[in-house]
Amino acid sequence: MDLLIKLLHFTLLANTAANVIRQEAEVNIRRVRHVPRWIQLLRKVYHEYGLKHILLIIVLIIYQFIGAAIFYLCEASHDESLETFWKENIKRNRTRLIDVIVSSMLNNTEYLFFLTSNQTRQVKRRLGQELTLYEKGLGIKYTDQKIRWDFWNAMLYAQTICTTIGYGHLYPSTTAGRIFTMLYAIVGIPLVLSILDDLGKLLTRCLKTPWYLTKCGCRRLSRYCTKQTMTEIWELDAEDKRDLEIFDLPIPIAISVVITWIFICSATFCLWEKDWDYFVAFYFFFISLSTIGLGDITPTQPKYLLMLFIYIIIGLSLVSMCINLIQSEMARTYEVGQLDNLSLNSADFSSESMNQR
Repeated sequence: MDLLIKLLHFTLLANTAANVIRQEAEVNIRRVRHVPRWIQLLRKVYHEYGLKHILLIIVLIIYQFIGAAIFYLCEASHDESLETFWKENIKRNRTRLIDVIVSSMLNNTEYLFFLTSNQTRQVKRRLGQELTLYEKGLGIKYTDQKIRWDFWNAMLYAQTICTTIGYGHLYPSTTAGRIFTMLYAIVGIPLVLSILDDLGKLLTRCLKTPWYLTKCGCRRLSRYCTKQTMTEIWELDAEDKRDLEIFDLPIPIAISVVITWIFICSATFCLWEKDWDYFVAFYFFFISLSTIGLGDITPTQPKYLLMLFIYIIIGLSLVSMCINLIQSEMARTYEVGQLDNLSLNSADFSSESMNQR
């Protein structure tokens, strides 16, 4: 009797659960039907055709242009006023120095010649030209920044903030520019990190497939070249299936891909930057992808800054891929070590139990 009651109770619970599941399914179906077809199509394209990867990059590019425009508005006018102030200051000091030199020449009795007013003006003009050339030779500038604030250099500055490279060749001088730099970094750095993580996983999947197919092809070729029994062939097929489930890209291959990418980018930039040789371009990309950003070498062609940003984003994604692979390998090694220690402890415990008996 108790068994019959329990069976009826279980049947009632099963029917109740089935009704709840059926109702939820009907609600979900109605929701899907109420969603417009273009939204359903957009969701399908977004999830199945990799639109999310492209969308993140588009958002980042728009964010870069907005940041560059705001940085340019904050810093360009201050940069121009600072340049005007220092040029006038240098000109005023230069004129004062020329007057002192000419006055000392005229008042010195050792000079046995006299200068007319016209000749005095010519001497001052000549001294001014020579002092200007001398100042240019010394590299005297109104600021210690290497480049000026224009829109494309503001774009490069925005890129260095988001990627945390920070070449140091350009920096804000106004309070508004410094405040916006902090706010821009708060949003931009997490955005770039999420993109690097997403692209790193995508590149890992893209590189794993051809590497796995190459590995399987080599195995099949070795089977044809060597005599093997059916049992050995079945074991190799089973091993291939297991490898497909747990396969990961080898770390040396990933590092080789990063180095190859640096070589390719360096060759491209040698064509764009006429003053760079191949070693300088390679050095620049290595410093950039390692996020050291010394700032001793910076690009001088503004029209190629967008391509530079794409190169660096892809390179940083490859570096992120290598870091993820190394972390996975370290975690796998740690887990294997833990299992080995557990098996050793179990064996020791078993031996102690046998000895006590």
